[in-house]
Amino acid sequence: MASLDHPMPNLPRRDMSPIDRALWSLRRMTSILRLFAIAIPTISLSVLCYGTYIFLLWSRLSREKYPEYSDRAALSDNVYMFVAIAFISILLILFREFYRRKGDVLFEEIGDELAAAKSPAESRFSPLEVRLALRSFAHTVDLPLVPGKFGALTYFLINLLMVIIIVSRY
Repeated sequence: MASLDHPMPNLPRRDMSPIDRALWSLRRMTSILRLFAIAIPTISLSVLCYGTYIFLLWSRLSREKYPEYSDRAALSDNVYMFVAIAFISILLILFREFYRRKGDVLFEEIGDELAAAKSPAESRFSPLEVRLALRSFAHTVDLPLVPGKFGALTYFLINLLMVIIIVSRY
């Protein structure tokens, strides 16, 4: 049996049973989703702050009668950088959804397989380790600050709306 201290090897081995490979994949999805759960809110918050900064910079420049060329160039550079950061955030949200859906399939299949299994001897892992892996994935699915079914959509819309607002004002 595998220990919780050494949960899984780095790569699935050929001698693993199908349920063990599925558990390995689910644990991997869980760790990837944890990284996304840190990156997406952080980058989205930076998009909000950076967008506010650009909006204030644009407001200051629009009040001046003859803004200097360097100020307009700085605004242009900031808008390009802002769009690139927002694009990265949107890509992370899309990749996260891809991994979440893949993990949902594994979660359901492992649950169905364990429910249908007559004896838990097929897996090298104890029932507790399997339940912990399943529960860990279930808790990782939600994004922080906006948990629930529409969390990823909320982050996506925040990033997209900020891009539309900044680019349309520019």
